[in-house]
Amino acid sequence: MNSDLRCAYRVVSIARSLPPERRLQGASSLERLRVELRRDVTVIRSRLSTPKAGIRKIANRRYGTARAFYRIKLHRSKVGDPILIYSVGKVGSTSVAAALEDGVAPREVHHIHWLTDAKLTDARKNHREGANRYRGTDKSRRFFQRYVWVGEYLSREIAKGGRVWTVVTLVRDPVGRNVSSFFQNLESFFDFWPREELENRDIDEVAHQLVEMFLTSYVVKAQTVEADGDPLVWFDEELKEVFDVDVYASEFPTEAGFDTYSSDNAKVLLIRLEDLDNVASDALGPFLGVGDITMGRSNDSSDKTYADAYKRFRDLLVIPDVYLDRMYTSTYATHFYSESEIAAFRSRWTT
Repeated sequence: MNSDLRCAYRVVSIARSLPPERRLQGASSLERLRVELRRDVTVIRSRLSTPKAGIRKIANRRYGTARAFYRIKLHRSKVGDPILIYSVGKVGSTSVAAALEDGVAPREVHHIHWLTDAKLTDARKNHREGANRYRGTDKSRRFFQRYVWVGEYLSREIAKGGRVWTVVTLVRDPVGRNVSSFFQNLESFFDFWPREELENRDIDEVAHQLVEMFLTSYVVKAQTVEADGDPLVWFDEELKEVFDVDVYASEFPTEAGFDTYSSDNAKVLLIRLEDLDNVASDALGPFLGVGDITMGRSNDSSDKTYADAYKRFRDLLVIPDVYLDRMYTSTYATHFYSESEIAAFRSRWTT
């Protein structure tokens, strides 16, 4: 048998040897994985030269296979005392996770957005549908979102009880967050591929269409995209539901820009993205028991190849007062930001 295939089947064998509570859900998952591996035999034999490359190729081919392999990896990991970067998307969580991976080793850092069963189920369904829609193409990997697979694993670990989890979460200007999230997730949530569009159309035409899409989805429909999450309710639906931490129960120190909370099974640090660069070391260092933390930028639209389109989109976007009123009078906005800060946020979207 080809060495790549032996290596792949060894992963399955390891999964079978795990204790029942750590196996993949149901034997059927393993059988599906074995079927997927058999289908890839010819690819491995003809295209791959090393076991490591073979595993990567298999895991990149299909959503179910990629999810299965990654879950096996998680089950074999030494969890120890991991740090959970747990927040709604596009609030700086990717940058924090990247900084901590370098600064807290060998502790593991898990970056997740969902831990509740309902949200994980919805996210998995949406991503699987997207991956299957583009199966066999490079686009399918856009839907291989590991934060969902990690969330599934961690939700089961948390349910076992008996430990206190270390959690870092963040907040951000809710309108700025929604605008950034919209543009970041055009492919996965709107089936709109900016690079392809910019190859065939004028940048102004693309930018005008994006403005219309945002206003229709977020303003006219008066809601965020369900798969993306709503920052206004995330803390109640996720953090409070999973860890019994109510961030609204006490006044937030807006001048400090961060605060800590605790419950029977979690200690939580909350930081405002707007203050992150200035307070990262003061907030993260003592909370995690480490030295200085150096922040960088990750997952930033200004770093992507369609940065010009994003800039043009932002220049054209003027958000109606009805939407700004709804966002900036919310409990979320008024709890974490002062009146003067909210006024400054509003001015960004009306001029």
